[in-house]
Amino acid sequence: MILIIIFIGLALFIIWPFLLSIVSAGIIAYIFYPLFLRLKKKVKGNALSAFATTMIIILLILIPFIFMINTLASQALSVYVETNKYIGENKEQVSMIEESVSEKLGVDFKLNQAISDVTTYVVRETRNFLASLPNRILQIFIFLFLLYYFFKDGPKIIDYVKGLIPIDIKNRNTILKRLDELIKAIVFGSLLTALIQGAVGGIGFLAFGVSSPIFWGFMMAVFALIPFVGTAIIWIPASLYLVLAGVTTQNAWLIGKGIGLAVYGFFVISMVDNFLKPYLIGDKGKLHPAIVLLGILGGLAAMGFIGIVVGPMIMIIFLSIIEAYKGELETATKKKKT
Repeated sequence: MILIIIFIGLALFIIWPFLLSIVSAGIIAYIFYPLFLRLKKKVKGNALSAFATTMIIILLILIPFIFMINTLASQALSVYVETNKYIGENKEQVSMIEESVSEKLGVDFKLNQAISDVTTYVVRETRNFLASLPNRILQIFIFLFLLYYFFKDGPKIIDYVKGLIPIDIKNRNTILKRLDELIKAIVFGSLLTALIQGAVGGIGFLAFGVSSPIFWGFMMAVFALIPFVGTAIIWIPASLYLVLAGVTTQNAWLIGKGIGLAVYGFFVISMVDNFLKPYLIGDKGKLHPAIVLLGILGGLAAMGFIGIVVGPMIMIIFLSIIEAYKGELETATKKKKT
């Protein structure tokens, strides 16, 4: 047992620098496994199907994602400059907003500082990510290498892991089924829905003439993940800004765009969550909002942007382990009584 513990520790020490690549590859493989199965029906052989799926992910997701990150950094900087300019020109209105928010939240709120903190964080994280890409060639290679083999040998890997779980078969199957439901709830019910809301919101901002639509779309996607907050925290102030700007300049077109954005936000952006989430996950994969919130914020603080995905996953696995332990205790208690 001592030798086992020592070598488990050594193995973890060796793979620790690549843990993010391993976890990310597992999550991406899980998300895109249905695509792999569809390709497998058309292309004979696991190896060729796995290679094709990996190439699709590189071409359609990873490369556009890198370009999107670069645009996000530029637009975040633009938002910071524009916000400072607006605050300087409308000190009285900004002061009223700050007083109202401070009174409702019970904290000292400064709009300039809040915008500065958010935009600085986004610019720093995105530029750090882009700057570190040349130094992460090994990480990217491991990610793609494991992604390919997770597709190719996925069922074998899962069966092997199942055999290592030291709990009763009945409890194990129940926990794994619940784990699958919870992961689907996070991936499809929360993450995919948030991304779609962000994309729909960004398109709306572009259509109604709001600058930096990619940045605001990204912010809507982030806030869509946070329980009890949602995308309205972005599109309501944006629509009010357009209306106020129209009233100040006596521009009816701006007022119309502000009202149009408010209508679009209420009936389109907000409704995406109400219609899409039940369709994707139904009633089986419901998660407590506190778990989602802790996972997202904790993951974001510990790992950066990837933590938005990985954080909730870790919380789900932790809960599943607790449920497994609880199931084993109940089984042991029943055996003692009999």
